[in-house]
Amino acid sequence: MISGFGSVQTLQGLRLTANTRLTDVSGLSQVSLLGVLHIENNPKLTQFSALANLTKTATLVLKANPAMAELPSFAALTQVDTELAVIDMKVAKLTSFSALTSVPTLKLQNMPNLVELAFAQLAAVNVLWFHQVPALQTLAGLPKLVVSKQVSMCVEGVPCAEVASFAIQHTPAVPQAQWTNCATWVACKN
Repeated sequence: MISGFGSVQTLQGLRLTANTRLTDVSGLSQVSLLGVLHIENNPKLTQFSALANLTKTATLVLKANPAMAELPSFAALTQVDTELAVIDMKVAKLTSFSALTSVPTLKLQNMPNLVELAFAQLAAVNVLWFHQVPALQTLAGLPKLVVSKQVSMCVEGVPCAEVASFAIQHTPAVPQAQWTNCATWVACKN
């Protein structure tokens, strides 16, 4: 368990990597600004209730934490400055980021159980990267997202018709005819 930082409001970074006995992260409830949050390869981590008041972070990475059945709540988080990445996780729902309005890169990768997104306020991205999300059948969880010509997009695993429909609705700067064949969306390249 990590605890005892109840009065801390700002952190440069929080990296929890390869902690084989860590099961619970709490006690950071006052943190509102955080440079980097990187939680990776913590095989027994099930509870993460630490950052409910976090409003802004530079980078947020949640990767390969197999015991985490659901993501922690980031209900106050409105801004991520560089990247939000959720990789190699078994969660079925991504509903933790309801207040997030902008993130340059939104990356969801190798999430075989993901069936639901809920980014209700997300309006701006530069890179949208969904790779190996085979259970995700709809992009309805991105209702406010407006995509410009400058955006790099990869949506692999979502049905092509859904991707094309989403693209036509959410890319007013791009001619609709460009999205009738979504091959450019599903050809994911690093």
